[in-house]
Amino acid sequence: MSRRSDIGVDQIMLVMDGVDTLTHVEGIVDGELSGDECRMALKEKLRSVYRQQGVEVSDDILDKAISALEEQRFVYRPLKPGFKRTIAKAYVNRNKYFLRGAIALAASAIAVYTFDKIEHSLVEKRRKAAEETILLLRENLPRELERAVASATLAAREITDGEALMNDVERLRLDARAALASSDVDGARKAIDGIDAIRKEMEDRISTRRMASEAGALIDEARAVAKDFAAMKAIEAAAVDLERAAKGGRRGSFETAKAKFVALMDEIRLPLIIRIVDRPGEMSGIWRVRDDDPRTKVHYLVVEAVRPDGTTVPRRIHNVETDRIETVTKWAIRVPESVYRKVADDKKSDGLINDRDVGVKPAGALDISWTVETTGQTITQW
Repeated sequence: MSRRSDIGVDQIMLVMDGVDTLTHVEGIVDGELSGDECRMALKEKLRSVYRQQGVEVSDDILDKAISALEEQRFVYRPLKPGFKRTIAKAYVNRNKYFLRGAIALAASAIAVYTFDKIEHSLVEKRRKAAEETILLLRENLPRELERAVASATLAAREITDGEALMNDVERLRLDARAALASSDVDGARKAIDGIDAIRKEMEDRISTRRMASEAGALIDEARAVAKDFAAMKAIEAAAVDLERAAKGGRRGSFETAKAKFVALMDEIRLPLIIRIVDRPGEMSGIWRVRDDDPRTKVHYLVVEAVRPDGTTVPRRIHNVETDRIETVTKWAIRVPESVYRKVADDKKSDGLINDRDVGVKPAGALDISWTVETTGQTITQW
């Protein structure tokens, strides 16, 4: 049997403790393990150390501790550099290496996946771009070119120099076809845009000509309708604005001027009767006190404008008290006190105003012909 099996565990522990004690006692290890005398001195010193601790150790244990120290059985000796040491260190650090390896492997997998996604995205984008370019060159741009040429040809028929402009269109058409044949998308678009620009120029000329023609027809009609000086003066002033808008070539401005001109024509055409208001609960006349002379009254008759069929027509009336123009269905005209009294007496006789019509605006006129004396001043509120 081996020496290690000759003693028990407790004895082995004492031997190991003895070795540890010997190595930590000052001056024992270095230079004291040669000769029997040294061994005896070392043995006694170790025994003394244990006795100081209250432990009695046998000679056999002490001898074995000294022998173990001599043989260095309990001293750690690191492996020399080499394959075995490398394997041992790898085994000891296996968890750390495994974690690092797992992280590196995961990072590699993510990198590969990301690269594949990016590469796939780039390839897909390039594929789609190529398909779109082919579609543009084979279908979309040729269709746009045909549409542009057809529209320009149609417009050229309505202007005097259409043939000359169509020569430019034909040149651009050939440029576009050459660009399409050479897969030059930008060149084809540029040529098509050039054709559209020529077509727009022709359409603008056509639109301006049509607006001028429409304006001329309206002006001629209005002049034929106007019957008094005020109507003719208003027509001529509005005609200037209408013609200017037509020459400007802007459809929106022309439509605005046209709407105003048509409204003026409708006003001139409309025959109206100016009639005193005479309805239960409504005033037929009012009076005001003058600001500069409180003892003097200013008299007004409340009137409205009606068509021959009796329907009321709103009017734009200037209020002398506020100096504002308002659209109202009834207003008051200033009359002398004698006219005011006459209407008041007429109403008192039987509760009705028998002679209610005080003015007329014939068709074709703007001015009102009054059958009563009036200063022309009007108010809209009382």
